[in-house]
Formats: sequence, C-alpha cells, structure tokens
Amino acid sequence: MRTKILITNAQETFGFAINMETGDDVYIPASITKNFDIKTGQTYEAKLDVNTGSRAEKTPWFCHFIFTEQTPEPEPQPEPETEEAMYDYIFGVLYTEGAHSTSEISKRLRNNFKTATMYTARELLLKLFADNRIIKADIHRSPNQQRASLTLWGHCLEDIIGDDHDTSIDAQ
Repeated sequence: MRTKILITNAQETFGFAINMETGDDVYIPASITKNFDIKTGQTYEAKLDVNTGSRAEKTPWFCHFIFTEQTPEPEPQPEPETEEAMYDYIFGVLYTEGAHSTSEISKRLRNNFKTATMYTARELLLKLFADNRIIKADIHRSPNQQRASLTLWGHCLEDIIGDDHDTSIDAQ
C-alpha cells in the first residue's frame, strides 16, 4: 500500500521522513537514499513496513520503496518587481549609504531587480529628485560641455560635499 511521506532529512547514507497519515517518523535506509534522488521538504509516496530495528519505538516505520512520481512542492513566487519597490530601494541606498553615481545605482538596481534595465535607475532617480526626496550634482570637466561628465545623487547635500563645508545660502 502506498503511503504519503514528507522527507525531513535526506543524507546519502540514511534519511528520515514523516508518515503524513499518522505523523510518525519513518526511517529511510541508504539503499533508498542512494538510488533515489530524494530531497528534504519534498513529499513522496512510499511503501512502508513496521520498523523492527533497535529504534522502532522512536521511529515506528521503515521505508522499503519510494515511488518516483513525486508531488512537487509549489515554487515560492518572487515578490513583484514594481516601480515603487525599485523607487524605495534606490531611496534606501542613498539614505543609508550616501552619494552614488547614476551608473553605481544602475548596477545595484539591476543586481537586485531582474526587470530593471540600464535606464530604469536614471528614470527613478529623476523622479526622486522631482519629488524633492534626493539631491543631484552634475559635474562638468570643461566649460563647453552640454552634458555632465558625472551625476551624483544623494539624500542630502552633506552626502556629496561632506560635513566640513558651510552649506547655508548666505555663505555664497
């Protein structure tokens, strides 16, 4: 008779499971664990007999065979990668770690969000800037440049220039 078991420990030389009908422990010998690719956390149907070994009082069932058609556990679904989650991630990085360039934020965003592209970070950084949540510093290497050589983004001005400078408007 087939009995459904849940693998709780799968080693090469032994294994344990739970008899899902009774809740009792099941011993799985090496002959089964070596011949079947059983995985901890998976459920299987197995042929069980009463354990007559020395630890039968603790583990009342002995597994003689595992049927290979297993019942897979549902795959965990990843959190949806929303623009809001990326927006919050970028803000969190700037708030906790200080200033970053656009390319640094882009790399970090793409490492953490599969749907992020090379341009996603810039769009979200501009949105954070437009929402007055972060600051932006464009750095030009020469006076004739139309576009900045580098753009730095931070949570506050001190992230970019440090705490040693007077950042009041009157200081200009």
